[in-house]
Amino acid sequence: MFGTDGVRGLAGKPPLDPHTVRRLGAALVRALPHGTESPQFLIGRDTRESGGWIEAELAHGACGEGARRDQRGRRADARRRVSDAHGHL
Repeated sequence: MFGTDGVRGLAGKPPLDPHTVRRLGAALVRALPHGTESPQFLIGRDTRESGGWIEAELAHGACGEGARRDQRGRRADARRRVSDAHGHL
C-alpha cells in the first residue's frame, strides 16, 4: 500500500501539478519488483475538488507503465475504500 499523504502542496502547483502527479504514478509502477506483469491497483481519494484530476493523472502515469486500474467509485473516506477492497471493514 502506498499513500500520498506525504505529498503536500496546493493542487495545481508543484509537487501537486498534473505533470508531477503523472510521473509519480509511473514511478510507483516502475518501483515494483521486476517480473511483476500488469500490476493491478486501486486509487482511493477524498471528495475535494482537485481529487478527480489528481486521480486521473496518477492513473494515467501508472497505466502508461502497464498497470491495470481497479475502479470502485468515490467515497468520503479513501481509507475505507482500501479496507473494502481487501474485504475488511
